Amino acid sequence: MWRVYIKDRTKPLHTKENDPTIIRHLHDVAALEDILHTKEFIELLQKSYEADKGRGGFENDYSLLEFIKITIDKLTEDKVYQKEYSDFVSSMRYAKDSEVITFEKALDSFKKLYEFIKKNN
Repeated sequence: MWRVYIKDRTKPLHTKENDPTIIRHLHDVAALEDILHTKEFIELLQKSYEADKGRGGFENDYSLLEFIKITIDKLTEDKVYQKEYSDFVSSMRYAKDSEVITFEKALDSFKKLYEFIKKNN
Protein backbone atom coordinates (compact mmCIF):
# COMPACT_ATOMS: atom_id res chain seq x y z
CA MET A 1 0.00 0.00 0.00
CA TRP A 2 2.80 2.43 0.82
CA ARG A 3 4.31 1.94 -2.63
CA VAL A 4 0.99 2.87 -4.23
CA TYR A 5 0.81 5.87 -1.92
CA ILE A 6 4.22 7.23 -2.96
CA LYS A 7 3.80 6.36 -6.65
CA ASP A 8 5.23 9.13 -8.83
CA ARG A 9 5.05 8.40 -12.54
CA THR A 10 7.39 11.33 -13.27
CA LYS A 11 10.26 9.35 -11.71
CA PRO A 12 12.28 6.86 -13.80
CA LEU A 13 10.74 3.41 -14.16
CA HIS A 14 11.81 0.77 -11.63
CA THR A 15 12.75 3.29 -8.97
CA LYS A 16 11.18 3.00 -5.53
CA GLU A 17 8.71 5.74 -6.47
CA ASN A 18 7.78 4.27 -9.87
CA ASP A 19 8.05 0.51 -9.82
CA PRO A 20 5.47 -1.11 -12.11
CA THR A 21 6.05 -4.56 -10.58
CA ILE A 22 4.50 -3.62 -7.22
CA ILE A 23 1.12 -4.48 -8.70
CA ARG A 24 2.05 -8.13 -8.13
CA HIS A 25 0.91 -7.72 -4.53
CA LEU A 26 -2.64 -6.97 -5.69
CA HIS A 27 -2.54 -10.22 -7.65
CA ASP A 28 -1.32 -12.10 -4.57
CA VAL A 29 -4.15 -10.74 -2.41
CA ALA A 30 -6.66 -11.96 -4.98
CA ALA A 31 -5.00 -15.37 -5.25
CA LEU A 32 -5.17 -15.77 -1.46
CA GLU A 33 -8.65 -14.29 -1.02
CA ASP A 34 -10.17 -17.49 0.38
CA ILE A 35 -7.81 -17.55 3.36
CA LEU A 36 -7.58 -13.82 4.10
CA HIS A 37 -10.99 -13.34 5.67
CA THR A 38 -10.09 -14.53 9.13
CA LYS A 39 -9.57 -12.82 12.45
CA GLU A 40 -6.02 -14.16 12.60
CA PHE A 41 -5.08 -12.68 9.24
CA ILE A 42 -6.51 -9.29 10.19
CA GLU A 43 -4.49 -9.31 13.42
CA LEU A 44 -1.34 -10.17 11.46
CA LEU A 45 -2.11 -7.49 8.89
CA GLN A 46 -2.64 -4.86 11.59
CA LYS A 47 0.61 -5.82 13.31
CA SER A 48 2.52 -5.70 10.03
CA TYR A 49 0.93 -2.39 9.11
CA GLU A 50 1.92 -0.81 12.42
CA ALA A 51 5.50 -2.08 12.00
CA ASP A 52 5.66 -0.66 8.45
CA LYS A 53 4.34 2.80 9.29
CA GLY A 54 6.76 5.40 8.01
CA ARG A 55 8.03 3.09 5.31
CA GLY A 56 8.54 4.73 1.97
CA GLY A 57 9.85 7.94 3.40
CA PHE A 58 6.64 9.61 4.49
CA GLU A 59 4.86 10.13 7.76
CA ASN A 60 1.84 7.87 7.98
CA ASP A 61 -0.80 8.74 10.52
CA TYR A 62 -3.57 6.87 8.73
CA SER A 63 -5.42 3.96 10.27
CA LEU A 64 -5.19 0.67 8.40
CA LEU A 65 -8.71 1.14 7.04
CA GLU A 66 -7.97 4.69 5.89
CA PHE A 67 -4.80 3.56 4.15
CA ILE A 68 -6.52 0.66 2.41
CA LYS A 69 -9.23 3.04 1.18
CA ILE A 70 -6.61 5.49 -0.14
CA THR A 71 -4.93 2.60 -1.95
CA ILE A 72 -8.21 1.40 -3.47
CA ASP A 73 -8.97 4.92 -4.69
CA LYS A 74 -5.54 5.30 -6.29
CA LEU A 75 -5.75 1.88 -7.95
CA THR A 76 -9.19 2.75 -9.29
CA GLU A 77 -8.40 6.27 -10.51
CA ASP A 78 -4.96 5.67 -12.07
CA LYS A 79 -5.72 3.55 -15.14
CA VAL A 80 -2.03 2.80 -15.75
CA TYR A 81 -2.19 0.32 -12.86
CA GLN A 82 -4.50 -1.83 -14.96
CA LYS A 83 -1.94 -1.95 -17.78
CA GLU A 84 0.90 -2.69 -15.36
CA TYR A 85 -1.17 -5.47 -13.85
CA SER A 86 -1.90 -6.91 -17.28
CA ASP A 87 1.77 -6.77 -18.23
CA PHE A 88 2.78 -8.45 -14.97
CA VAL A 89 0.16 -11.20 -15.12
CA SER A 90 0.81 -11.93 -18.80
CA SER A 91 4.54 -12.31 -18.28
CA MET A 92 4.51 -14.15 -14.95
CA ARG A 93 1.54 -16.48 -15.08
CA TYR A 94 1.40 -20.23 -15.29
CA ALA A 95 -2.37 -20.53 -15.10
CA LYS A 96 -4.64 -21.37 -17.99
CA ASP A 97 -6.43 -18.47 -19.64
CA SER A 98 -9.65 -19.46 -17.87
CA GLU A 99 -7.91 -19.25 -14.47
CA VAL A 100 -6.24 -15.86 -14.87
CA ILE A 101 -7.11 -13.33 -12.19
CA THR A 102 -8.05 -10.12 -13.98
CA PHE A 103 -7.26 -6.66 -12.64
CA GLU A 104 -10.96 -6.11 -11.97
CA LYS A 105 -11.21 -9.32 -9.95
CA ALA A 106 -8.02 -8.54 -8.06
CA LEU A 107 -9.22 -5.05 -7.19
CA ASP A 108 -12.59 -6.47 -6.16
CA SER A 109 -10.79 -8.94 -3.86
CA PHE A 110 -8.92 -6.06 -2.23
CA LYS A 111 -12.21 -4.19 -1.78
CA LYS A 112 -13.73 -7.28 -0.16
CA LEU A 113 -10.79 -7.46 2.23
CA TYR A 114 -11.38 -3.81 3.12
CA GLU A 115 -15.07 -4.49 3.80
CA PHE A 116 -14.21 -7.56 5.89
CA ILE A 117 -11.80 -5.55 8.04
CA LYS A 118 -14.29 -2.71 8.36
CA LYS A 119 -17.02 -5.10 9.46
CA ASN A 120 -14.80 -6.96 11.96
CA ASN A 121 -12.84 -4.06 13.37
